[in-house]
Amino acid sequence: MNYRVIKENDMFFLTDEKGNIPKSHPYGLGLYTKDTRFLSEFSLRINGEEPVLLSSDASENYMATILLTTPPIEKDGEIVLWRESVQIERKRFIYSGVLYETVKLKNYFPKPVTCEISVSFDADFADMFIIRGFQTGKVGKRTGQTVDGNSLVFHYEGADGVYRATTITWDRPAILADESGQVVFAFSLHHDEEQAVTFMIQPQIGQPAMPKTIMDKDNALRQLQDSYNEWHQSITRVNTDYKPLQRLTPIALVEVQGYVYQAKKGLADIFEQIGKVKQAAELRQQAEELKKKFEDAFWMEDVQFYAIALDEKKRQVGTITSNPGHVLFAGILDGHRENAVIRTLLSPKMFSGYGIRTMAEGEAGYNPMSYHDGSVWPHDNSIILLGLSKLGKAKEALMIMEGLIEAASHFEYNRLPELFCGYSRSFGKPVPYPVACSPQAWAAGTPLVFVQAMLGLFPNSLRKEIHLSPTLLDSMNVLKVENMAIGHGRLSLTVFREGKEIKVNIHENTTGYDVIVL
Repeated sequence: MNYRVIKENDMFFLTDEKGNIPKSHPYGLGLYTKDTRFLSEFSLRINGEEPVLLSSDASENYMATILLTTPPIEKDGEIVLWRESVQIERKRFIYSGVLYETVKLKNYFPKPVTCEISVSFDADFADMFIIRGFQTGKVGKRTGQTVDGNSLVFHYEGADGVYRATTITWDRPAILADESGQVVFAFSLHHDEEQAVTFMIQPQIGQPAMPKTIMDKDNALRQLQDSYNEWHQSITRVNTDYKPLQRLTPIALVEVQGYVYQAKKGLADIFEQIGKVKQAAELRQQAEELKKKFEDAFWMEDVQFYAIALDEKKRQVGTITSNPGHVLFAGILDGHRENAVIRTLLSPKMFSGYGIRTMAEGEAGYNPMSYHDGSVWPHDNSIILLGLSKLGKAKEALMIMEGLIEAASHFEYNRLPELFCGYSRSFGKPVPYPVACSPQAWAAGTPLVFVQAMLGLFPNSLRKEIHLSPTLLDSMNVLKVENMAIGHGRLSLTVFREGKEIKVNIHENTTGYDVIVL
């Protein structure tokens, strides 16, 4: 993967492996928040030369560390800096709406060295969806930039009339800072000496005003790490001996009919529980009427599958897509049609070997490189997996999970991206989608769905029951889940293989629910 990304809340920072944002990069690199790019250039050089990459790591998601060194640098035929004489470390994280980046230099040359670090900044305030090529439209304009001491501010007036700005500050005196976005620092280092400069970059949205006070770097990093530690202590923990999974931390559309049906049935149960029997009966009747209309309107007898949607004249849009797979979870389908849908989803035209495609191979709009018309979305697959698990289709669910786990092994950090291309597994390794978000919350949730699907776990709060129907991947012998929040307490259990049987041990159940193993 030839880019680096860190994220915190709704801000993310996407750069190349060296930590730079070159101008006009095809991946749309930059600092983003609120669907706007607040930094479109961030390039570091030493004595005017681009450093050499040593290592680049962003495995912690919220923090990245990039190590660089000097190329041989000459001036007037003489060596000014020897190759690999100075180490350059770039360490960055985001906290409380501010990007912090520390650039630290260390001299490994036996004698003192002097050098200059120059950084070029720019901000285009471009809309994320224009950058990704999904829309066009009227845009605003840059209204200048301001340099004042140790700060540089880019100003922008949006087409929506909203003022935006990017404020960049630094904690070391610069020998040059100008309105072109160029900032230069001088370093003089004895042997083994380290010196650093920290940049703090803060997007601003709203009327021109003084930006909020920025927390110092060390305090911000400490609070960020504390917040992650606190979060990790509170979440469900999953462990398995199957390492590929362990390495992994979603018009009248067909799926909407299922969502509405499920909502009506669920609300009916709640109304009945609180004594509103008449309202419950009305909702169940509405659900049954919807089910009948749904079958009549969406089922395509000739292909034994459901239409993706109805158009404005209630005509079927007959393209075969993954959307009907979402309906499996809702309980709206009759048994024989459930099986027909599952057969199509796992057929070679839909299942690539790495996951279920968004559109079937051979359809008129099919394109394995498209965003929605043939690519594989882990989130989309996860919803289908829940439906298969709920219906007791363990074999089919495991087939999809194994494909996605294998796909993840070919991406950096075993991380499932937002989507990847829908080429068949016979093509070789999964083909990345060029501008897929990674990490991405929907995709990151998919391995958690694997766990729920393997447990076959579906709580019923009205009946105070937890239903389990466990299974394991072929190469997996143990799946242990601890501290799972359900009801008013926690559930901890282990699923394990004993011979040809899959068994369950319940270690803790303070949920107030009965556990029913099916």
